[in-house]
Amino acid sequence: MEKYIKSHWEAHRAPRVECLVYESGYCSEHYRVNLSVEGVELHANRVDAHGGIFGHKKKRESVDLIPWMDVLGASLVTEHDSSMPSDPVDFVINACVPKYRDKRSRRILHPSTSTEKASAKEFHDRVLVQWKFRSQGSDGEKLVPYLVSLIQFLADPRTLATHPATFPLPRRKYLVYINPVGGAGKAKQIYAADVAPLFQCSNIECEVVVTQHQAHATEHIGTVPLNTYDCVVAVGGDGLLSEIVQGIMKRDDWKRMIRQPLGIIPGGSGNALAASLLARSKEKTTALNAAYALSKGTAQDLDMATILNDHQEVMYSFLSLSWAFIADVDFGSERFRMFGGFRFTIAIVSKLLSSLRPLNGKIRYLCSENDSSPPTKYHERPHGYDGEVAPVFDCYAARPDQKEPHVQGEWKELNGPFHLFWGMNVTHGASDAEVAPSASMNDGYYHLVCIQSPFSRLDLLRVMLGLEDGSHVNHDEVHVIRTRAFTLHAEDSSDLIGVDGELFNGPHIQVEVHRALGRIVCLPS
Repeated sequence: MEKYIKSHWEAHRAPRVECLVYESGYCSEHYRVNLSVEGVELHANRVDAHGGIFGHKKKRESVDLIPWMDVLGASLVTEHDSSMPSDPVDFVINACVPKYRDKRSRRILHPSTSTEKASAKEFHDRVLVQWKFRSQGSDGEKLVPYLVSLIQFLADPRTLATHPATFPLPRRKYLVYINPVGGAGKAKQIYAADVAPLFQCSNIECEVVVTQHQAHATEHIGTVPLNTYDCVVAVGGDGLLSEIVQGIMKRDDWKRMIRQPLGIIPGGSGNALAASLLARSKEKTTALNAAYALSKGTAQDLDMATILNDHQEVMYSFLSLSWAFIADVDFGSERFRMFGGFRFTIAIVSKLLSSLRPLNGKIRYLCSENDSSPPTKYHERPHGYDGEVAPVFDCYAARPDQKEPHVQGEWKELNGPFHLFWGMNVTHGASDAEVAPSASMNDGYYHLVCIQSPFSRLDLLRVMLGLEDGSHVNHDEVHVIRTRAFTLHAEDSSDLIGVDGELFNGPHIQVEVHRALGRIVCLPS
């Protein structure tokens, strides 16, 4: 970026403008707007009644910085009429900045305009803000339109991701699915209030599909042409994105379509993937923050797993597989859906106060302790080919009905009864549950978190309380196992098993992780 700015922008050209709106609040100040490798610089000038600068040489210049990571874009508010050279030209700069409370003044500030820095441990809670400027004279006629287009170009994450980037970049186009009944039933309102305005500020064009029934997204994504959208976004819970993934994997061209970048906005009761993606970049799990991540992030690899049962039913998972206490809580919470994300807390308390029984079963897993290198990315496998009808099982026998794992590698076994089993592809199992702190979205492994019996009700409560910050893994009774493949056999065929929050038939399950099978748009970690 530094080389590009030096060749396309000169500091002495920085236009002098009047600021009408500063961070969405009324303002009447004068600045020079400059571009640097760090961001948009606002150099404050003191102006007398006649428009001349006074005291400038004796007073240190004040510079406010809007970092490129916060800048969404810029646009002209008024088009310049060449026949009226004296007409002012208004333009805006839009940004999504972290809130920061200054302890001295008690007013909301932002790191972009404050010399103080928020703690590294704090998660960002962002707000959408706008600067509005007015330029007059030759600056407004010639320089401001170029400045606006350059800010728009440099704020786009594709500028850094593509070398060399083409100026100007084509407008991004997103396909957005909204589940209007997910969670507390507020996904449409969330999109209208938080997501759509930010996408508009980022110059992202959106095509919106409001789902009308279960599996609507599965059906619709099956008809979407390849390479049409920059991102396919789910506004809802994890179940909506799961519908999209299942629809992609049913296509004949699934191997290319699964590389379609996906995105998620938390608008349901289960927002585990959104929480995992935002937590890795120190962002709070909010719809606005998630929209910001989709605007400023880039497509990154996402592991997915094939999950197969005895009936040859298959699901493709990006999130988790749950059994025992967790699955009972998840599906038992459906009656509390009107409470949104709080439904899980209510269900946990209800379960702990009622019947609490361990479940009998067996878990076999492929050891990974001695892995000398990470698993090969799925699309880089030497035996891969375009005509595959489904992802290949590398860790199991060739016959899909073969219940015994492939002989390659060392397999170990855990026998029940179990109180808890949660297989995780990412860190979070819910927006407030950091189930597998050591998990990564693209390392090629599932992380199995399990508790065997005997285990008291009080100890289980302590584990549940530790989920919020991931401290539950410090309990001696909590096993955390990293594996590329595993089997789960529940002795009781009526046991509930969940895949990405959706009910899946047992009792015998085979799971294999495919490293970097898909892609998801998110911020860097």
